[in-house]
Amino acid sequence: MTHRIVVLGSVGSGKSSYIDSLDGRAFDKLYDYASPHRDITFTIGGTTVNLIEVSGQEKYDSKIESMCDGANAAIIMFDIGSKLSMNKAKTLAKRLDPNLPIEFVGNKMDIKEPKRCDIPHTPVSVRQGLNLMTPVERVISLIT
Repeated sequence: MTHRIVVLGSVGSGKSSYIDSLDGRAFDKLYDYASPHRDITFTIGGTTVNLIEVSGQEKYDSKIESMCDGANAAIIMFDIGSKLSMNKAKTLAKRLDPNLPIEFVGNKMDIKEPKRCDIPHTPVSVRQGLNLMTPVERVISLIT
């Protein structure tokens, strides 16, 4: 069985770089807006996972619910240096099925001045490759 996990968050939260890092690609400092849908499939601990990135661009905002149809869980990523990004993460969580397991991920834990965050989350640094598998492992534990 393949577990379908959507990765959501605001523009600039690090979703594309996170997916790229998990797919074995090096961190790229040049930001590239995601297509409305990008995914990778891999196996971890005998469990097959399909991670699907949902673009954070406003033009795709109306499609979020449909892109999450059939998902087993969601990873909502935000930039811990941005209150706007944190607020977007909260808004996204409210839009999803209340029965869908959600793991919040605070990216950019390597920045010097993170904002105060009231969202329980897993801290990661995509740039430094820190703690990247923990969110996936936590989500898998919620759905298996």
